[in-house]
Amino acid sequence: MPIWTATCIAAESADTNMSILVESEANSYIFNCGEGTSRSMHHVKKGYKKLRALFATEINTDKSSGLPGVLMQTAESGCAKLDVFGPSGLEHYLACHRGYMIRESLQVTPHEITEESSNPIHSDQALTVFAVPAYPDDSVGDSGQKRERDSPEPSSLPRKRVKLDHSSGKLSSQDIPPSGLEEDPVALRRRIIQGMFPGSRKSTAIQPTGRTNRGQDWWKLVQKMLPPFTRQSYSLSYILLGPRTRGKFDIVKAEALGLIGRQSGPLKRKLTEGETVTLKDGTIIKPEMVLGPTPLRPAMIIIDCPSPEHIPSLTGSKSFEAYQGNNSIRLHCMFHLLGPGILEDPRYVQWLEKFGPDVHHLYTGRDITPDRVRFTSAAYAQLRLSHLDKDMFRVPMSFSPPPPIDTSKLPGKTTLLQHPHIISITPPLEPSFRSGEVDLLHPALENGGDKNMEAILLPKTIQAYKDAWDAISEEQSIKPRESQPGDKFSVIPLGTSSAVSTKYRSVSGLLLQWPNAGPFLFDCGESTYGQLRRHFGEASDDILRNLRCIFISHMHADHQLGLVKILVKRRQLKPTHPIYIISPIDAFRCLREYNGIEELGIYDPDAIRFVYSDNLLWSYNPDLDLDGKESSGKGSWGIQGVDESRRLLNGLKSVSGLSDIYTVRAFHRGLCHSIVIKHAEGWSVVYSGDTRPNDSLAQAGHNATLLIHEATFGDDQAEAAIAKRHSTIGEAIGIAKQMCAKNVLLTHFSNRYPKVMELTTGKEGRENPTIGVAFDHAVVKLGDLWKLNRYLKAIEQSYDDSEDVDDIVDVKLID
Repeated sequence: MPIWTATCIAAESADTNMSILVESEANSYIFNCGEGTSRSMHHVKKGYKKLRALFATEINTDKSSGLPGVLMQTAESGCAKLDVFGPSGLEHYLACHRGYMIRESLQVTPHEITEESSNPIHSDQALTVFAVPAYPDDSVGDSGQKRERDSPEPSSLPRKRVKLDHSSGKLSSQDIPPSGLEEDPVALRRRIIQGMFPGSRKSTAIQPTGRTNRGQDWWKLVQKMLPPFTRQSYSLSYILLGPRTRGKFDIVKAEALGLIGRQSGPLKRKLTEGETVTLKDGTIIKPEMVLGPTPLRPAMIIIDCPSPEHIPSLTGSKSFEAYQGNNSIRLHCMFHLLGPGILEDPRYVQWLEKFGPDVHHLYTGRDITPDRVRFTSAAYAQLRLSHLDKDMFRVPMSFSPPPPIDTSKLPGKTTLLQHPHIISITPPLEPSFRSGEVDLLHPALENGGDKNMEAILLPKTIQAYKDAWDAISEEQSIKPRESQPGDKFSVIPLGTSSAVSTKYRSVSGLLLQWPNAGPFLFDCGESTYGQLRRHFGEASDDILRNLRCIFISHMHADHQLGLVKILVKRRQLKPTHPIYIISPIDAFRCLREYNGIEELGIYDPDAIRFVYSDNLLWSYNPDLDLDGKESSGKGSWGIQGVDESRRLLNGLKSVSGLSDIYTVRAFHRGLCHSIVIKHAEGWSVVYSGDTRPNDSLAQAGHNATLLIHEATFGDDQAEAAIAKRHSTIGEAIGIAKQMCAKNVLLTHFSNRYPKVMELTTGKEGRENPTIGVAFDHAVVKLGDLWKLNRYLKAIEQSYDDSEDVDDIVDVKLID
């Protein structure tokens, strides 16, 4: 009997959304890809080589914002072909990422499901999948009345250009640039996706310029706006049907009928395949004469019911009737991804009763399941370090549990879904926690590990902590440190990994805070929102609501994939002031295109104000256009006016206490910027983004109080740093010295260094800044950064004591 299992990669929580990995012996399939799915896959030690298809129940930031990361990881794994299924909007969403999500070794075929059908949407030797749309009850849901998939086509729209209203910083809804092609919107999106994932080359390497070897026509297509798109509010549920299998061959009955000896092998094979055979003596043997009873065909169902308004459409679907008491199908389990109030609705509960008492129902939803920390290895490391300095290393927070559910009123066998639950469909087994993934965090917390360090630390680690405390105390007694401007400024690294998230590190994101100002966010990789939620807990809404500025250094995925979710979640909080976005022009394009899927507020000057990074250059040359070529000063978007952009920023500076904000072109693949902010009290912070050592940055940030610089590679990887246009540790420190920076915080570490970046520091002094190494969720105040330096050996000892086999990563996926 073929083995078939379903694993909960992630459940609904503060920093994850439900994702289910279905596996057979030869293939695997992922259902829903919220942010952090690829990191969750690493936690359950699963790869992508067997992946055959991805299925999204909705296209939004909760259900599918991890899709780009999973697709890129899938390409790196060597997988050649992948089908992607989802509701209307899937193709538009994929095409939005065309500027940077190019993987020529992978062929991706998207399938949008727009109506219910009795035909499967996917079928292979292991699995047959049917899709069931569920519409809110205020919309048309039957297949007889098709919905419009797009806004009017470009031919019916005025051919205008985008302009940036510099008085408000908003993109105007008028003056939209045309796609430049008189082509059906659906066909255009599919052509773009085919160009992103052609499956035509073995190598997926990106050239040093940031571009693959493609023609100019492709890059012109990348820079043009997609046709407008209008979202439709429906979700998809999926029915998964396993393969038909025949009964067990009864060797005793076969021999009694004359099937004896080696020569009978081919005849036995034909019988197991359903064929009737005839022996030499004329005996006719039918399959049912030697085969046992045919097993019931196994099945499982994945339900997405976002709101009570979707219940009538979902429960009224005839697609589920075949699984309610069918004698030829064995429905083993149903996964339920539910919006608020669904389990309290009698209509839904009564519908579940139709599936019988033997079905396992696994429920998840923010008002159903406890907020269980997903990335337990990183959180456990943070718990250990909290005993070193509880203010600098805070334990990731969990939210208050929802009210308990009376499961006795629910039909079938009830389980509140948590990661990493696993359930075997064939052979049919009860849900259990998956073996192989070690969770040290929750047992440690239950046993008082947050209060008693002896409960979780080895004696040599405790001694290393004490040595660090003694060294700091002695240093303070010999030479007390005087207060300096900016001492109360703090930076919280939300992600410190380069390229992809790892067991201990998320990708790039830095939250900056100082008194009497709203926070700034420098870069916004995937799961930045989740990292904020885990770090601040219940207070994260206030952080998000008060956010003043987001700076995006460049459009590589690990620096900006989390931007959309930050904007969606912030808008839901109804903030009272706008947020400024300083970024490359491609970010404006991507956000405007995505706005058709979820409302971001990009046309509302009280919500978002855009500033193009090149308009804030420290040494701006008005004769250079977006690509560094001579021009009249007008780009294809009509964005122009350095003075207007800087006047726009006066509002941000006045509410943040800043005296200046400017950018510097970085040396990286594609257009990339560094940023400098200066405070009226005299302190300044410089963030490098991704770059090779840059003399211009050293000049622009002269005498910086803090330089936050990427240090992707160790000094033994200088050639790799040059090839990939990154910096080594030594080069980053060298720029800090050249800049005369007082402090430097190193971040953006290669996955070659899964825990602590190896660091050899010189003596501090006039020409040697204080050096700190960034860790996810650390709270680094400028006045305490020197302590982080002194803690380094103790931190290394703590990580060494908790080492396990998962700490070794595949360096082919890095950088």
